[in-house]
Amino acid sequence: MSTPLEAIRKACLDCHAGSYQDVKGCSDKECPLHPFRLGSTKKGLSRVGRIKQFCCVVCMRKQKREVRECPSTTCGLYPFRQGRNPNRVGIKVKNNIKGIEQ
Repeated sequence: MSTPLEAIRKACLDCHAGSYQDVKGCSDKECPLHPFRLGSTKKGLSRVGRIKQFCCVVCMRKQKREVRECPSTTCGLYPFRQGRNPNRVGIKVKNNIKGIEQ
């Protein structure tokens, strides 16, 4: 299974018909995936959260039920569409602010 960053990178390439040059030059700053299109991380931004926002707002036109019932299982973003990373199931994460486990 891919990481959220790899899934975003693939989605951007799919959007631009596989052209790395077009992904690099993408001017769609309204796209939730735009900050991650080059495969880099931006401090303070949640990749999984951005995927959820993209799936909800862009792909499914703000219909949360449609996101949940999405039939596009071949989409690279599909595993992350609910805002969770399935690669991290069972991993306890410490809340950086309060120092408590979630």
